[in-house]
Amino acid sequence: MPSIEERLAELERKTTELEAELIELRPSKSWKRPAAATVGSRPRIHPTVVMIASEAKPIVIGENVQIRRGAEIVGPVSIGSGSSFNRDAYIRANVHIGKNCNIGAFCRFISDTHEVGTSDRRAGAGSFPEILIGDGSWIGAGSTILGGVTVGESCIIAAGSLVIKDIPANTMVGGVPAKKIKDLD
Repeated sequence: MPSIEERLAELERKTTELEAELIELRPSKSWKRPAAATVGSRPRIHPTVVMIASEAKPIVIGENVQIRRGAEIVGPVSIGSGSSFNRDAYIRANVHIGKNCNIGAFCRFISDTHEVGTSDRRAGAGSFPEILIGDGSWIGAGSTILGGVTVGESCIIAAGSLVIKDIPANTMVGGVPAKKIKDLD
């Protein structure tokens, strides 16, 4: 039978192991920036934000950008200074968001697409056409912007819209697919 000292030593060893395991399970109090991500001053990025970047596929974020919980960003991506993202943004490769943009909750920027393949596999070769969002634009909650689309400066995309073609500057659009609602001053 082990002595009291041996039992105490064993309990201390197990306690240390469990504390280390607990640290691994707790969410980080700060977000993890990949080496290939450049972030300007005063970012407010929630610890649950996931950034996937590499030297060939960097992420560049300007100053004073806010990204709330649950976002996933896959480079290459650029986000202009002063832009703000509500929760659960989904941003795929080749997306460029201008300065001072507001992005509502659950917005998706999906650049992934495929050529039409043969009958045995219709999703052929993949590609990532660029998505460009102009400075000062507001993308309403739950909207989806597809690859190859340019949204001009100072646009409003109504909540729940599906944007499949270019939107001129100072235009409000909405719907599935998004259609012009009105010109903005």
